[in-house]
Amino acid sequence: MHEVHTRMQRGLELRAHEGADLGALAAAAAELWAAIHAHLAPLVGSIGASAIYRSSLGLESAQFPSLAMARSSATPADDFVSLGKALATASPADALLAHGALLTRFCSQLARLVGAALAERVLAPLVPPLDVGASGVAAAVAPQT
Repeated sequence: MHEVHTRMQRGLELRAHEGADLGALAAAAAELWAAIHAHLAPLVGSIGASAIYRSSLGLESAQFPSLAMARSSATPADDFVSLGKALATASPADALLAHGALLTRFCSQLARLVGAALAERVLAPLVPPLDVGASGVAAAVAPQT
């Protein structure tokens, strides 16, 4: 399960490294959460997926002020827009750190709920492919928007 959330986070980090502005990173984070919700809802229901996300957000908000600015909304899509706006108020490094903590917490809670193997299988389609560069080191490829 660790590899799944690490590689999902790595896709955002690569965008930052390639010079994406904070608005683009925040939008990419919101898109990732919408995709996670869409993949998870058939397994635990839309309400269940939202509950895991909101619980994770609440638990990490104490540590990361930018996450505390994200608000629960009437719909999951609005939740993720709110998250994107909240992340856009932080520095790129802080936004990535906060997002990584949120993603780690979410994946941990999901694994406790449905088991690590099933959680990994459900989220695997969202993991960016690996690209082996000239150095021979594999890196996640950031999806293009």
